[in-house]
Amino acid sequence: MKDNILFLDLDGVLLPFGSYDDLDTRAMLQKPLEFKDALVERTPKENIDALHKLGEDHTFVLISTWRYLVPDEMIKEYMSALDLWKYFHKERPIANFSIQYADKPVDINRWLAEYEHGGTGILVIDDRDMTHHFKHSTIKQIAPDPKVGYLG
Repeated sequence: MKDNILFLDLDGVLLPFGSYDDLDTRAMLQKPLEFKDALVERTPKENIDALHKLGEDHTFVLISTWRYLVPDEMIKEYMSALDLWKYFHKERPIANFSIQYADKPVDINRWLAEYEHGGTGILVIDDRDMTHHFKHSTIKQIAPDPKVGYLG
């Protein structure tokens, strides 16, 4: 495993806000795998490339609210289609400990407590600023413009 951990959001980071407003959200939540290709097509190449660069020295863990809205299989299929799944933590690629899906800081802190992390860097990329919630002072956060997503 790489020394650095990256906790990754999807909406507003990989997929800019509005990327799939034209899709039927209700249908997407009921049968998400049927929408995988449409989501892949709407994911900007610049955002994908920026995450590939981070994947060179980071192990990814998903903290997106997708972890409670769609099956893990959909997340894996979507990320695999972008060739990003290979960067994800092998044992626990999705931080889904809390009961409330919006409690990302709880899941991040719990993940870090359960999985020994001897690395030098912990990075969170999420459009919502959560820095005041972290127990680890070594956590850094990047909060990209959600209309554009993370560009590196």
